[in-house]
Amino acid sequence: MIAGEYAVLDGAPAWMTAVNRRARVQATPDSSDVWRVMSTGGVEGVVDHSLTELCADEINSTSPAYLLSAVIRSADTEHLKRLSGATLIIDSSDFSKDRLKLGIGSSAAVTVALQAAVATLMNEPPDHDHAQKAHRLAQHGSGSGADVAAAFFGGNLWFSAGRATPFEAPAQFHPLFVWSGESASTTQLVARYRAAQTAVNQRQRDALRSASFALLESTDKPAALARFATALEQFDHAHEIGIFSPAHRRIAELANSRSIPYKPCGAGGGDLGIAWSRDRDALEVLRQALASAGYLSIDLEPTSHGIDVQL
Repeated sequence: MIAGEYAVLDGAPAWMTAVNRRARVQATPDSSDVWRVMSTGGVEGVVDHSLTELCADEINSTSPAYLLSAVIRSADTEHLKRLSGATLIIDSSDFSKDRLKLGIGSSAAVTVALQAAVATLMNEPPDHDHAQKAHRLAQHGSGSGADVAAAFFGGNLWFSAGRATPFEAPAQFHPLFVWSGESASTTQLVARYRAAQTAVNQRQRDALRSASFALLESTDKPAALARFATALEQFDHAHEIGIFSPAHRRIAELANSRSIPYKPCGAGGGDLGIAWSRDRDALEVLRQALASAGYLSIDLEPTSHGIDVQL
């Protein structure tokens, strides 16, 4: 999420960019009634379940089969009659570093890949709406669904109220993604935001929404994004969510001292942040300064590639 954090929960547009990290699911049908899930990456392990068990809403969220259960429980019941058993091999290792999640939408990407795999087993095409339903179920209704849309469609998207609209990113927009060194829980941060919604901080919420709409309409996206970053910091201060964690603040100081804007990506509190500039050389100097301070830049490149089914 380049911009639109929290504002997207109030109906404002979020700027989403798909990046070159992929979740992969290999599905092999089986004539038995056993569903074997083998997972590497964010969740590790091997589990076996019957279709009845996967439909029963009793799979723990730490299980390799949790997202598969959400996909199956949100599927059309008539379509489920076509299913027997299967072996699914899930690989989401692209989304973590040293066993810590990077915060680039791994659960959304895995959900999209699993939905496509289950749909293929039922001789159906991938379904964005079903992937959204499954991820919403897995997240207990939390989140906007913007990360699901990015994983499904790829490219740059404006996402608002469940609708994704593709667009071309500005030619002079060069991002630098920085790992804060800490993983964060999006669900916990969003819950903290919900609990902090009061009339006292309504002005900052309105300002954040306005900054998000202004970015959508602006002909100078890098400058408008900098204004959104300022609004996000003020919003965070008013709500006391912790979007700008101490690590994000230190990174911002290093970037801002070189006249380069910086903000957390997504829910914040850890995970990734983004600096941007029209000057690639200036970003390279910042990259080196961040490395000297112990902050790694992550090799993420925007990609137009979304979901892909290979038979």
